[in-house]
Amino acid sequence: MSETEKPAQSGAKKKKKKKSPVILLILMIISLGVFGFSAYKIISQKVEDNEAEEAYEEIDKIAGMDKDDDTRETMMAEPDEEYKARYQERHQSDAHLAEDEFRAVPISIVDFEALWKKNRDVRAWIQMEDSVINYPVAQAEDNNAYLRHLLNGSYHRFGTLFFDYRNDLTGDKLNDDITIIYGHNIRAGDMFHTLQFFTSQSFYENHRYCVLYMPNGVYRIDFFAMVIIGEYDQLLFEYPENAQGFLDRLKSRSIFKSTVEVTPEDKIVGLFTCTNEDHSERYILYGRVVPLIVPDQQTTESTE
Repeated sequence: MSETEKPAQSGAKKKKKKKSPVILLILMIISLGVFGFSAYKIISQKVEDNEAEEAYEEIDKIAGMDKDDDTRETMMAEPDEEYKARYQERHQSDAHLAEDEFRAVPISIVDFEALWKKNRDVRAWIQMEDSVINYPVAQAEDNNAYLRHLLNGSYHRFGTLFFDYRNDLTGDKLNDDITIIYGHNIRAGDMFHTLQFFTSQSFYENHRYCVLYMPNGVYRIDFFAMVIIGEYDQLLFEYPENAQGFLDRLKSRSIFKSTVEVTPEDKIVGLFTCTNEDHSERYILYGRVVPLIVPDQQTTESTE
């Protein structure tokens, strides 16, 4: 290599060094732009989520189900006589099981008349103690209406909990063998996010039931199975021909283990949400329907 070539190479190197600050500046501008856009999206989503939470807080108050209201009245409700008689026929000698089956649970009074003034599509209210689940449940002519809409009609990713449009709720009752309620698994903790915790046996042991309120009845939903299904797996609303075999398979596939007995004489409710782990997978938390006797409201006790 000749000496005359060296200055040329040195000059080339200097030219390359001059480009570096420009490239760094461009990269900095791009990074700032990405950061700014991400911050905008996060803040915008937080503002929207706050608006949805405020809308649900208003609905809670309208329904008389504001969990932060220390003056809200509750009462103890136990299974109705028909259910007790049917259960006793199966387990006449097991007093311990009967005591657990016939246990009373705290319930409140939902003001459906007030809710209907806001939206006639409200068909029920679902509540689970020690969780965020304390929501109205709607039903529309299809399963898209409340997938991304609140009860006030505004578009939001939270959506509204809703019954499958194919479920028969005539007379404001659970008329099908299997009733499905859908809700989003919101990572922030809202809606049916709680369902994913039922993959833990200890969580199930401390959250064995929820209460479903309807205008013509109140039900204790005793959870007996949590299964994972595919996005396009067929849902059933009536028991198949081998009903007991179907129920036994649900229990055998369950992520948690339960002593709750379920027979074809029982109706069941399935709470349905995404797993948020695989876009093609869904959780369904199944529970047996136990009709409750609602005491005279004059016997209510304050939660204070």
